[in-house]
Amino acid sequence: MWSTADNVAMLHFRSLDVYRSALALVPKTYSIAEHCDRELANHLRLLAVTVVTGLADESIAQARSSALQCAALLDVVRALDVVMVDDADALLSRILAAL
Repeated sequence: MWSTADNVAMLHFRSLDVYRSALALVPKTYSIAEHCDRELANHLRLLAVTVVTGLADESIAQARSSALQCAALLDVVRALDVVMVDDADALLSRILAAL
């Protein structure tokens, strides 16, 4: 049986700044995705969530790769002049600096 201390230890990632930044990225990317075509929007949403889940299961390489791909998609959104992405871009920079 798991103790409360075991549960807290298992969920340690929730206290990490990089995890909190990744979590804050999700609603920003969802908001950006509302202004994109379906394919781009789906890909952007998936990558943002994958950054969070990668950090949660300590798949740092996966989280980093997803963050880099998410940054590339934000570059696409910026190139299409669909919507401002500066806030999301700043979060990604913070996440990647920690990874």
